[in-house]
Amino acid sequence: MLLFVFVIFCYMDKIYCGCNMGPNNVASYIASLPSSTGEQVITADTSMDAGCCGLLDRIQFYPRGTGYVQFQFWRPLAANEYTLITEYRYYVPIRDTTWTIYFPADVYLQTGDFIGWYTESTGVIAYGSGSYDRNIVVSIGDVAEGYNFSLSTPYINNRIYAIKYYISNGNKADFTNLPASIDAYDDTPVGSLLYTISYTDLDVEDVSTLVLTLRSITPSTANVAVDIATGKVTTTGPLTFGTIYVDMRVHDRCNLGNERILTINVINYSPVIGNLPASCDLSEIVTIETFLYEVTVSDASGDAVTCAINNTSPAGAPFLLKFISGTTSYGIYSQSSPSLDYSTTSLYTFVVYFSLCDIQPIVP
Repeated sequence: MLLFVFVIFCYMDKIYCGCNMGPNNVASYIASLPSSTGEQVITADTSMDAGCCGLLDRIQFYPRGTGYVQFQFWRPLAANEYTLITEYRYYVPIRDTTWTIYFPADVYLQTGDFIGWYTESTGVIAYGSGSYDRNIVVSIGDVAEGYNFSLSTPYINNRIYAIKYYISNGNKADFTNLPASIDAYDDTPVGSLLYTISYTDLDVEDVSTLVLTLRSITPSTANVAVDIATGKVTTTGPLTFGTIYVDMRVHDRCNLGNERILTINVINYSPVIGNLPASCDLSEIVTIETFLYEVTVSDASGDAVTCAINNTSPAGAPFLLKFISGTTSYGIYSQSSPSLDYSTTSLYTFVVYFSLCDIQPIVP
């Protein structure tokens, strides 16, 4: 005969799991009745502890009598030490039938919590013989939530009570604005706010308990920080051209959550040429290298800039681009012995190309 059923059903996308604890059929364990009033029971056998974390859904039992019962849940503190975390006083109006009750308020249970009850009348929650051990049956009176109980009497073994309980599915906490991709320039000031991460839970009562954690920042040298208390992502130093990956996780009190990534694309400013296009005149009789024009170029990121003549029309035009002597500015020069002939070619056109030095992308 199957005495105990521990069911887990999981949905990996949004819902985590649920479980139920207790005998498969509560009506099978009704042979014996408690004989005294004011009896406190804690079912501390591992077969009756909460097998998952979540919301209490319902309690099912088979009463053999009517009267008030304080349905309770106890949490172990240490060996033989328990604390009462919640209770619900309920009048059982009928007997000899399977009965289901629901707590009037949400009750969060952790893995390892135990069900218990205090009866004001005799013979309400029956039991039968079975393999559940570590039952605690004492007379401690009607205690309040937060009461700590230390066991000083032996456990009662080989007893299965006609009661079981169900823990419902829990929704995973999740981000409301991740995954996301944002852009930031490499001259962004230190301490700048780049993004504010937000999150929530469909279980409204969980929202105030959600925990945000930073899993990693890639590369690890990226000057970016996350304030897990506020979700604010800020710069802690100069940003380097490339891509930064901020891996975050949010979870609720049952550790149900999701991981998402914030991608930060660090953009480098392109060089700016300040005085092109332009034109100038050159005599065809020139035979020595001759300075023609100074090109002004700037870069907002402060990067070194390399300049070159990209192409000319006609091809192979006798001109060059180099630093003006004693400066860091570029100048356009005619080559030595350029062999210019106005009747053959009266106009030269060329493109000046600028690029940044030593800029490499970051690969995660």
